Amino acid sequence: GERAIYVVGIATAVGFLLQFLVLVPATLSLGIRYRPIFNFRHPAIKKLLRLGIPLFLYLAVASASSVMERNLASRLSAGAVSTLSYALRLFTVPSNFMAAPLAIVAYPGFAREAARVRRGELGAQVAKIFRLVIFLFLPVTIWTVINALVVTRLLYEHGRFLSANSLLTARVLAVYSVGILPNAIAMVLLRCYFAVEDTITPLFAETLALISFVLAAPILSRHFGIGGLVAARASAFFLVTGVLVYVLARRKALLNLDWDFLNFLIRTVVASSGMGVISWLGLHLLNGPFNSGGTMVRFMVAIMLMAISGATYLFLARLLKLGEARQIWTTVLGILPGNRGPQ
Repeated sequence: GERAIYVVGIATAVGFLLQFLVLVPATLSLGIRYRPIFNFRHPAIKKLLRLGIPLFLYLAVASASSVMERNLASRLSAGAVSTLSYALRLFTVPSNFMAAPLAIVAYPGFAREAARVRRGELGAQVAKIFRLVIFLFLPVTIWTVINALVVTRLLYEHGRFLSANSLLTARVLAVYSVGILPNAIAMVLLRCYFAVEDTITPLFAETLALISFVLAAPILSRHFGIGGLVAARASAFFLVTGVLVYVLARRKALLNLDWDFLNFLIRTVVASSGMGVISWLGLHLLNGPFNSGGTMVRFMVAIMLMAISGATYLFLARLLKLGEARQIWTTVLGILPGNRGPQ
């Protein structure tokens, strides 16, 4: 009944509590014992303030963009804020399930190399991860833009969420999804900045993006409605990533954007475009069963589209001799039980 939403809130809070409790035994097993020492002149305090204050401001500025986006959406039409929320949840799925784990795994290596003389092999590691992120998230971006309606109808079109709601949410998701790749790149590159103890550049990039959003969002939303508002937000992702890449490449010399990288980028674009064509054709061929079927049928159709698209992309990538395709294939084989990988 009317109390159902409170049950969902309580269940979410309990989930966070359980997540914390599960981590406690693992932390204790590391042998770390915390003992408070009130020495405010310790060098770590100065370092904490020097790095932490810009990082706190960075998070505040990033949150300000979201607040302003919802504020402008509330002025457009009834339900616009809900539509944004539904689309944004789906937009963050690739980042949460792929980019965030990749960034977490890459950070210890970044920090280790940054601590060495002349930053060791940090540049090589950043370049490798940078290429891998592009290789993974460019096809994800294209696939999500093409199949935004499929994903929205599969996950949301139940109960009072009607076809018209799905169509509007899918349009917003498609525009949002243009920013999947730059958002994933920024998420990984931020770990490199943290490794070299630079929190000023991320703050500058996010502030610049906020200013551009404040200037562009009211104009675009006035002329193009919610689509214009989301386009302004997606453009901000590109601006943040552009600043991070530029500073890392030109000012810090940790990212080499040479002809070899351009060659890799062109081949990745070709493979992703081919995947996009096959995904679009598959969507039109399976559109009938998807529209007429129930939840399970729609789920199977979505899985088929993902499998066909993924296989096509990996095939084209291997055909174009992209080393990242072999790396992913070897990793997948190594994960499978009873498989020792390539002989």
